[in-house]
Amino acid sequence: MIIPLQNYLVIEQEGNEEKMINGIIIPPKIMPEKQFEGTIVSVGPYVKDRDLKAGMKVAVNAYGAMIRRKEGKKEYVLIRDVDVIAILTGESADPNMRFTVDIDSHRG
Repeated sequence: MIIPLQNYLVIEQEGNEEKMINGIIIPPKIMPEKQFEGTIVSVGPYVKDRDLKAGMKVAVNAYGAMIRRKEGKKEYVLIRDVDVIAILTGESADPNMRFTVDIDSHRG
């Protein structure tokens, strides 16, 4: 298990499955995305945004991921709190959108 220190978070990454393009299976490591979705597993003691809590679904800047660790079928990622780009709050009616963001509840 990864225990975050300072301003780091542990995220359980979701959607890490293979994709099919024109009948060819592309593993996620070959075709990385700029961001990924996941659930916060644990929060370091110096995380600046106190709204970030274990159990929340978030969108993360994939380029900021520090350590990836696989345990069984689950993949965990250690990131800095500033690499969280959105808190995910529900399903979208638009099938082309992957998530909706509730901006008003997170303004300071």
